Amino acid sequence: MPLPTTGIAAGTGNSSTSPVQIGATSGSTGIYSQFNGYIGMVHMYQRTLSQAEILQNYNALKARYGLS
Repeated sequence: MPLPTTGIAAGTGNSSTSPVQIGATSGSTGIYSQFNGYIGMVHMYQRTLSQAEILQNYNALKARYGLS
């Protein structure tokens, strides 16, 4: 079973003011694609999670959304 994904785009500049957009992607002319739906939960980490950690998080939370 593939893991669920969401639309997350982080600013690409070196500036610390680059925005993080959840549910949209952006280009040089601004936002050009928006997610049309609901995002139940967002977690942000200061490091890249391993595949095992992602799967563990998914399995721990999937029952909240009626997934088995």
